[in-house]
Amino acid sequence: FTKRICESIIMKCNTKRIVRLALAPILMATGARSQQCLNGFVPKASNRVTIVGKQCPCLDVDAKCFITDNDPLYDDVRGKRCSALTVELDDNGVYPNVELEYRWEMCNQNNFDIKFDEKAKFYDWARKGANTANTKAVNIANPRFALENAGRLKSGECRSEVIREKFDTSTRYNVATQLEGAVYAADGSLKDESTDYCYAYAYENVNIKRGLCKVSTGAVCNVIVEGVEESCQSYIDMFDQGGNCKPFDASFVWEACNE
Repeated sequence: FTKRICESIIMKCNTKRIVRLALAPILMATGARSQQCLNGFVPKASNRVTIVGKQCPCLDVDAKCFITDNDPLYDDVRGKRCSALTVELDDNGVYPNVELEYRWEMCNQNNFDIKFDEKAKFYDWARKGANTANTKAVNIANPRFALENAGRLKSGECRSEVIREKFDTSTRYNVATQLEGAVYAADGSLKDESTDYCYAYAYENVNIKRGLCKVSTGAVCNVIVEGVEESCQSYIDMFDQGGNCKPFDASFVWEACNE
């Protein structure tokens, strides 16, 4: 909308019904064979999306984003997840750069070591509309945040990383953790990857909300009785006949405005 818009329609009405539908989020989790885990390990709860391979159920991988910018504009959301961030265009029509913090973690709670090489990584990528230099495929192949990942991830060991930087809020991001590798046998040899291989993946959508839209909507129903305008509800209450209402002429005004 570019201007204030109002429409009025005259119609007959004797019934009004409002239906609201809400979609609830569905949380799905993978099972784990706890007898293979150290100390009765249970993966930490999170709003992340996580996939864990069945052969190595005792992996815990995580990827999160938090708001850390010190600008007073963000006092109410500082320390919260990035999905709580809303930004507005400045006087030049540009969205601000805001400091965010990525937190990654990968833990091996299986009772065996896992080969730790370049397949294990912490990374992020910008989604649709962003510079192609920051696409998912590019960042999987060459993560911006390199890991020292030669050797192995030992049984009971965790690796973690925290990165803070300014992000262009004109786009949205994903942050992810990927852990995969062959399994070490008790004698220190690597098992056959075709039969013994670990994989775990977690990511979080960084959905920055852009623009506080100054819009308003309204709907009014009126009826004129002997030259006096009354609300439809008042008229219905006045002439209620045992729960029945006779048809009447009413004026509906719908309004959608861009301030």
